[in-house]
Amino acid sequence: MPEEANERLVKLYLEAKGFLVFTHHKALVAKRTRLEADIVAIRLHEENDNLPNRIIGEVKAWEIGPKHFRALSDRLQMSPDEQSIRSFKILNNPTYRETFLTSVEERYGKGFEFCIFANIQKKYEGKILEFLREERIWFVSHREVVQAIIKNALKEKYSNDSELQLIRLMNKFGFLREDNQRVKPT
Repeated sequence: MPEEANERLVKLYLEAKGFLVFTHHKALVAKRTRLEADIVAIRLHEENDNLPNRIIGEVKAWEIGPKHFRALSDRLQMSPDEQSIRSFKILNNPTYRETFLTSVEERYGKGFEFCIFANIQKKYEGKILEFLREERIWFVSHREVVQAIIKNALKEKYSNDSELQLIRLMNKFGFLREDNQRVKPT
């Protein structure tokens, strides 16, 4: 299955940080229930960048909010949204979470941690980040992902990657300058 666009960006981000990245890892978490994590990443060398060295990642294109986590919805006395909760099936069900982690660690070794790559609804940012820390789930914003990709693309002279090459060319032609944020129609 091809990577979704945001998954591709997260993969570029992690590869620039020295990770070997697999996408669409599936595991059987119950008798007839197979779930999929967007990213499984293993760092090939130690880094000090505030990321774990082994990641099971969920990548979301939309903003996450309390409604995506049953325990947080309950804590904030909000009605849970079952469809939103299903988008984080692995993280919202302790049995699924432990079984999925065990499956990944049996295949790739110990020490994996869960990480979400997304944006957060501003109104609930503090509460969501606090909840994720309590749950031992790492969080990386899309803003951080994009900033790191741009920094990496401009640092490298060349790689045979169309996204990174596009960033280099955009910079060369001045499209990344703050005073030239939009391309004017000709």
